[in-house]
Amino acid sequence: MRLALQMRTGLERETFPSDYRGACLSLTKRATTEYADGKYFEEFYQGNHTKAFSFALGLPRGVRFAGDTIFLPKPESQITLTISTADPRTAAILSNAFLAMKGKTHPVKGNMLRIEKVVLLPEKPIPQNSHVLLIRMLAPLCIREHIDNKDRYITIEDADFAQQFTRVIAYQLKDQTEFTEEEKNSVQLIPYEMKKTVVRHYGQKIACSLGVGVLTASPRVLHYLYQSGMGSRRSAGFGLFDIITVSKGG
Repeated sequence: MRLALQMRTGLERETFPSDYRGACLSLTKRATTEYADGKYFEEFYQGNHTKAFSFALGLPRGVRFAGDTIFLPKPESQITLTISTADPRTAAILSNAFLAMKGKTHPVKGNMLRIEKVVLLPEKPIPQNSHVLLIRMLAPLCIREHIDNKDRYITIEDADFAQQFTRVIAYQLKDQTEFTEEEKNSVQLIPYEMKKTVVRHYGQKIACSLGVGVLTASPRVLHYLYQSGMGSRRSAGFGLFDIITVSKGG
């Protein structure tokens, strides 16, 4: 399921924080807290387990980045939060939770967000004989290697990017019993028009990759990654992609 939250910023301010993923997480936490008397909040945010969704924030054209601040083209700019999941239960809970927040405002550093519409987006079909997708990252691709209590973030500029990408995706799929070990360990991404980018997340600077690439895997793994996002830190706003074209087969 892919859901779009169409939101407006405040009437009086033209700024928005560049470290906006925290604001999106805060919005999701509020939605799950207020929905059904908060019975699902712990399921989503108690403990350090992996959350079964990813998201990307769509900003209006004409924004300008300056340090910690994004300057919007005008007050009451439209911002779209796209949320995607491969888990039907997670989809139902999040959909209902955000619908319950329609019309409400949520504070953001230096501004606010008001949910105007909650729209179920159509998903692009992946034929059963398609093994290749041309994709565009909607949210930066994060590939993390954790060694000796330190995180290393790998981008397309690193020599071991291909190896690290396949490793991280295999780890992401490890508990998905419907896939074979060969399927889990053979996912590849070939950069086409991709570049390194550095994003802010809770004050930390994280090196990631953005742009267009060629993703190869079995058709059912492609479908799963399309719904769940791919890579590290997905539920923090990384790894969601859109499909540009699908291979005709083979």
